Amino acid sequence: MKTRRERWEYPLEAVREAVTNAVIHRDYSVLGNDTRVAIFDDMLEITSPGLLPETLSVEELGTGRSEIRNRVLAPIFKDLNLIEAWGTGFQRMRKALEKYPEVDLILQEVGYAFQVQFRKRMADRTSTGQVPDKHRTSIVQDADKIKLLKYCREARLLKEMMSLMQLKHRETFMNNYLRPLLEANCITMTIPDKPKSPSQRYIITQVGEALLNK
Repeated sequence: MKTRRERWEYPLEAVREAVTNAVIHRDYSVLGNDTRVAIFDDMLEITSPGLLPETLSVEELGTGRSEIRNRVLAPIFKDLNLIEAWGTGFQRMRKALEKYPEVDLILQEVGYAFQVQFRKRMADRTSTGQVPDKHRTSIVQDADKIKLLKYCREARLLKEMMSLMQLKHRETFMNNYLRPLLEANCITMTIPDKPKSPSQRYIITQVGEALLNK
């Protein structure tokens, strides 16, 4: 007789490690932007304000190298046994994921933030083979950035930008496209003192133009 065996949808140890890292290594000088945990049908995503130190690249994560941003907070977490050893967190994440071959670990910098994604390989798809809005990941591809920035060389309404990207879900567009570009100062509001104005439009900045020129 076979017994039912239950397990977490994502490896609990890896998720705990990702959340701990997000709290310890976030840039606390960034105000008004919190560490976020988002759960989608095909993904669990943890976003922490602040980029990696200039001396550490995404490719080096999990190799044993460590750069401590918050030297007061980090030792406290170590004393609480929430950190085993410096520079081993991503190694433990990948080790835990060995038992979850259907989940990929994605590490990336988006806007002025660092992001960890636990993404299922088999996402639900529509009959056309396209991933629905609610399943879209928060990765903004370079081609999408370029397309949106060029479009915003003229001031555009939010609904116009969503139509260009063929998105109907407002929160998906805000999280995956608009906010990262605003945080990176690539686009700006035409009415910054009234962000929720129905007449609000968005237009490319000099930073955005410089990105296009690259």
